[in-house]
Amino acid sequence: MASIGKVPASPWPEVPPPAPQAPESLLEKFARENGITLAQAMDRINGDASFNRTLQALSAQLRRSERDNFLEIRIVRDPAVTAEVAFVHDPQQTLARYTTDSRFKAVRAPRNRAELERLHDVWTKRLQQSGVTWGMGIDAFDGQLQIDMGISEPEFHAIADAQGWTWGDEVRFSFAPPAPAAQTDAAARYPFHLFPRSKAGATLVATVAINGTVVLDHGCFRLLDGKGKPADLVLFDRNAHIGQDRDGYLAVFRDGKVASRIGEPAIWGGYPGANESDPDVLALRQACGAGRISSVGIPASARLFSLPDAGWVANFARAKRLEYLDAWRQVIGCMRRYEDERGAPRFLEARDACIRQFN
Repeated sequence: MASIGKVPASPWPEVPPPAPQAPESLLEKFARENGITLAQAMDRINGDASFNRTLQALSAQLRRSERDNFLEIRIVRDPAVTAEVAFVHDPQQTLARYTTDSRFKAVRAPRNRAELERLHDVWTKRLQQSGVTWGMGIDAFDGQLQIDMGISEPEFHAIADAQGWTWGDEVRFSFAPPAPAAQTDAAARYPFHLFPRSKAGATLVATVAINGTVVLDHGCFRLLDGKGKPADLVLFDRNAHIGQDRDGYLAVFRDGKVASRIGEPAIWGGYPGANESDPDVLALRQACGAGRISSVGIPASARLFSLPDAGWVANFARAKRLEYLDAWRQVIGCMRRYEDERGAPRFLEARDACIRQFN
């Protein structure tokens, strides 16, 4: 089995990201298309001040007085701004006791809050036992649970059939696309036990930046510890793929593009921990033994992650009356020199130093 230690960082991009166009907000677009001011557009989209005062007061009063009957209020734009108020029983008569404002319309909800909460509890218990990832919300107006699954529809139905789960129109599912192949034949040049991936895609990733280096240690993917020694085993995201980049380095891919090389400094978010009943985790244990498993998702090259934002480069180009491509080359050239002078990859440090210089 192969081993790969530290390798050179992913190369600087040959082509910069496209220069961003001046963004137009949805509010600006609405105002332009309708020939009105931004203030008028705001009223047309979110309602005027009197509408919003009524909405807030009505919502608070209904939550106090109609706790078992009232569910939610939602804004409707068709094209004027109105609001729908969902009740379980006697919607028109109930709303009439609290307001005569014609902008508020009562609608009947298919299920009450207690029924929706029971559905939520049933499916939470089911999915927790299944060991897959999911996200769940309640649509009170349709009387449905909305469940976003981290696995594909066939994978979900295989679990549901095995467990004997049944459901009707009270649940609406969305599914992850099928996972890409774990690896290509190009990866065969570096023999390893397996490319361990989570069975389910992460439906929630904490927005933190975790730094580390994934290496290959006698066929097992591991993280380097503080002393530069292979330590934690590694679990990748369901949608990660491994192969070789154009220079022949073993690399992790996302959507067909290189995310990072194995052996270069990388950055990833806060992915859910490993599920010990996951098939790839069981296979990983069998091949590489016990010890901590770190979920690294799809690690991004620290160098590429640290590239300056295209919007900042465009602003720099305008301020210095440069072409966008010339501005990009100046900033990247600065970062290259910063790295070369210090003899070690300090990607974020290089970017921040160059931005300070050009500011």
